[in-house]
Amino acid sequence: MQKEVTEDFIELEMLFRNIANKVNKATKDNLYKFNLNKSRLFVLIAVSKSKNITMGKLKEKMHLACSSITNLVDKLEADDLLKRERSEEDRRVIQLHLTNKGRELLNSILKFRTEYLSQALNDLTSLEFSQLQKVLQKIDNELE
Repeated sequence: MQKEVTEDFIELEMLFRNIANKVNKATKDNLYKFNLNKSRLFVLIAVSKSKNITMGKLKEKMHLACSSITNLVDKLEADDLLKRERSEEDRRVIQLHLTNKGRELLNSILKFRTEYLSQALNDLTSLEFSQLQKVLQKIDNELE
């Protein structure tokens, strides 16, 4: 479907922005309680999703400078949310892992986000939810 830019497209973009802003604000307010910010949260998420992730791989995933990644990891490690460990295969390689405290905190934050979004989606039927998910996935795939 190709259309020229119309008010419908502008309205759709504004809806995406408004939804993202509301979720981000609620998340930011929740993170503040735990002395976290979104960058630190995204490091925790990346580490939780990647087994034995290294600083270099984390840098690539986060699209940040080495110094920024090091700073984030240092702070998370100081807060006992993350730990650095040497690889058993190659002792020169440093891998990142969540601590139990980090895993519990991440689960708590992700639960909050899930509950927040669930409230907004609560009135959708299962069919509407499924259609929404498919449409958003299609848009996401097209934008890659």
